Amino acid sequence: MCHPRRVALPLLILGPLLAAPPAQAAAERVYVSAQGADSNPCSLAAPCRTFAAAVGAVASGGEVIALDSAGYGTVTITQSLSITAPPGVYAGIAVPPGGDGVLINGTNATVTLRGLVIGPAAASGVGFTGSGVNVRAAAALTVDRCVISGMPYAGIETLAAPSTQATGLTLSVENTQFEDDGYGAALFLVPAQYATGATVTANIYNVTMNGGGNFATSGNTALYIANGVTATIDASHIVGYWAGVWVTSVGTNASAAPGTVQVTATNNVINAGFWGVIGGSATGSTASVTLRGNVVGGTASANYAAIQGVTANQSGGVFAYPGAGLTVSLDANTITGNTVGINSGGSGAIVKTYVNNRLSGNGTPVVGPLTSATLQ
Repeated sequence: MCHPRRVALPLLILGPLLAAPPAQAAAERVYVSAQGADSNPCSLAAPCRTFAAAVGAVASGGEVIALDSAGYGTVTITQSLSITAPPGVYAGIAVPPGGDGVLINGTNATVTLRGLVIGPAAASGVGFTGSGVNVRAAAALTVDRCVISGMPYAGIETLAAPSTQATGLTLSVENTQFEDDGYGAALFLVPAQYATGATVTANIYNVTMNGGGNFATSGNTALYIANGVTATIDASHIVGYWAGVWVTSVGTNASAAPGTVQVTATNNVINAGFWGVIGGSATGSTASVTLRGNVVGGTASANYAAIQGVTANQSGGVFAYPGAGLTVSLDANTITGNTVGINSGGSGAIVKTYVNNRLSGNGTPVVGPLTSATLQ
């Protein structure tokens, strides 16, 4: 009887069967908890302790969720993701002196921050160089249901130095509170001032800004909006700042290239304290401000001047950039209780007024020339 010959299989064939398993892929959804540990995989059953660890474990486009109330530390974001605290959960970020609460530095990143509470570390302050949210580079940022307080430089700043982004950022700030922010500004939007070609399209809706009544400090501003920004501000409440909405086609950096800034504010209450809305432009630049359906002033702490348009040095003015280019359009606003209602600046600024604006109870209703306009 013949038996089949037995042939020894080479061990090489078994090699693939013994190979190490592939590394675990980043998760689409990760979690943090007060009882978590950063050595955990950030899963629901074994959450991490800090946002920084969770961001390192989540996939691009994924979500970081806070399970319970705690402080979760500062975080740097370089990819698309969202960080969410559900209603009723306190997810705090304590900002160290000179630092940022959330630093976003990913040119193509789309980021959402929802339900976070950002403020200075206890009894430390933050100096004048850090911000609650600092966007160095991103494609889009949404801030929703957040509280950002006590930032003496900026609550949110976008594309400021050393940013080199030369593309557009879309910014949405909704249902959010700013409290005692704003040595630079609660919202500091200055793209083209530092990065040639950068722009910001900002949509601000149902936002509350309270500067704490620091009227005397020059620069204490709710919204500082400069070169390269197109912004809409809707259904928001601004009170207690030196300036409520400060619009300039150059900004504080006089060496910046001339450019364009456009702002539309609708159905807001602007009761800043010194200037309600102030605009300025430089030679070769244009700044356009449209105010529709707003209440500017109206209480004991109403603005020194509700509407201030300045294109050159003048007594009481803030900007010192010569040349025309600023246009302010006023439609269906109530301007009341201010020391000066409208100050056109008298040096090239054009303030267009429609017949449906209401000026009452101002110490001086109008300073400087106005241009009557007809609704189309």
